[in-house]
Amino acid sequence: MFKRTSILIAILLVLSNFTAATAEPIESLAGTLPASGDYGEVLMAIDEIGAMATSLTLYWDDLQREGEYAADPDWPVIAQAVYPPRQIRIQLTFAVIDTLADRRPAEFRDLAWDDPRVSDGFAALVLEVFSRMPDVDLVSVAIGNEVDGYLADASLDEYGRFFERAREAVHSIRPNVPVTTKVTWSGLRDRPNLLELTERGDALSITWYPMDDKFHFSDPDVALRELSEMAEMANGPWELSEVGYPSNGCGASSSEAQARFHQGLSVAAGMQPNLQLVQRVWSHDISATEVAGYANYYQTNSICFSSFLSSLGLRTASDEHKPAFETLTER
Repeated sequence: MFKRTSILIAILLVLSNFTAATAEPIESLAGTLPASGDYGEVLMAIDEIGAMATSLTLYWDDLQREGEYAADPDWPVIAQAVYPPRQIRIQLTFAVIDTLADRRPAEFRDLAWDDPRVSDGFAALVLEVFSRMPDVDLVSVAIGNEVDGYLADASLDEYGRFFERAREAVHSIRPNVPVTTKVTWSGLRDRPNLLELTERGDALSITWYPMDDKFHFSDPDVALRELSEMAEMANGPWELSEVGYPSNGCGASSSEAQARFHQGLSVAAGMQPNLQLVQRVWSHDISATEVAGYANYYQTNSICFSSFLSSLGLRTASDEHKPAFETLTER
């Protein structure tokens, strides 16, 4: 059954050797704790697949309350201690929006996005965060995660004005770091006006899980076609700020399909000269308790959603290697 797709991947590998030499995208692996709780296993997974970066997501309402910085735990301080000594770079997300949720502190949530009080509050947050992680090497900074899930078309321009000020706040401290806002690939295809928002940033930042709205995953050999479409829409620098495929989800998903997807993704990514980052999700499968928390957060009781989230890892929760992980270590 897999013979034809295996031949296709082999052909793509050969063709990729004949493409013009270009800078490879930065490989990143978003970390999730295994059942042991040992973050050293995450760091080992990052190293073993040859990744140079990982992710850090900061939720505004977790960090700032009533105008005061009140992070607990203080993730920027932890990042400063962990990543620079290991020369691991960070794709940083300020989740002012997180897919379906407005994550501004309570004092800002009823204000328009382009109200100066909102942008001033965010600028203060940026200053506090960056002062705590001065040596962390940033790949890019995203303002908002999958904002198309929350923003109606009528709100895009209002949010865009906030985003421009937020981008200026980041550049005032880290002037050479690209600043983006993350959108889903399905949202970008369905709502072309999202491009106007993303073009206010320094690159197009896409999250992509090749599934339909019922969380059924498509054939794993989709990377070449889909990445070509993304690149055409980006028309310049772009990132895959999240990309993943489960080993036990609905639809075409399986351990073998997950491995084929990540192998094909590596080939397709190497053929895109403007692709800056490929961030694979996740290092380890997450616990049933964490899956239930996500289901509650995203307000869904879909079994397919739960099976998707519970098997996204390249390793199991008990730190066993899946075929996808082995595929990536053998590149």
